[in-house]
This record gives sequence, structure tokens and C-alpha cells, in this order.
Amino acid sequence: MSELALPPKLAQRLAELPDRLRSHVQRVRAIARELAEAHGIDADLSELTAAAHDVARHLPGRHLLEEAGRLGLLVNAVETHAPVLLHGPVGAAWLRREGEVTDPALLEGVRWHTTASPDLAPV
Repeated sequence: MSELALPPKLAQRLAELPDRLRSHVQRVRAIARELAEAHGIDADLSELTAAAHDVARHLPGRHLLEEAGRLGLLVNAVETHAPVLLHGPVGAAWLRREGEVTDPALLEGVRWHTTASPDLAPV
């Protein structure tokens, strides 16, 4: 994998993830970079998006619901029933709020990586 430097707050969040989740993120980063290079997409942006995609995945469902409320996110009935779906929106909101990650495509990629959206950028 590349030696892409991560924003410090994101690096700290990743360091605090459980081992299995941190390993998953590392594998996804490598695959994202490889696919981006193969398809002529910005490999650094793709890898950074992959690095950030699961920053909130470790939270239990009730905590995701609480955090979504605290962040002012709208929660639909499906997300209320399956709160794990909120880990993307919560993670994107954390990143946006912390201010180190500002690329709209990256934030949208994190936001929608589980459920998708018709307007997603290719990263």
C-alpha cells in the first residue's frame, strides 16, 4: 500500500478502531487505490475515502442513533430499524465537523458507501 499521509484526526480515529475493523479498512484502502489506478481515477482521493469510510462503524446501533440525533442528521424508518446504516452518515458528519477532510466527493463517498446514491462521484 502507498504511504498516503492521513489527516491527523482521521489517523487518530483509525488508530482507535478495533483491530479487525482497522484491518478491514487497510484492505479496503489497498483495493481502492488499485481499482482507482486501473480506472484512471484519483488514487489518493480514492484511498483517502476508503480510509475514512468506516470511522463510525464500531459504534453500537443505539449509539449511532444518539450520535445522529446529536449531529442533527435526519433518520428515516429503515435507519431506525437498522441503525448500522447510519455509520456512513455519522462518520461523514464527524469528518465534516472536524474540518480536516473537506473534499465533497470524499464526504459523500463516506456518507453513502453502504446505501449508495445516484449522484455519487466515482471515488
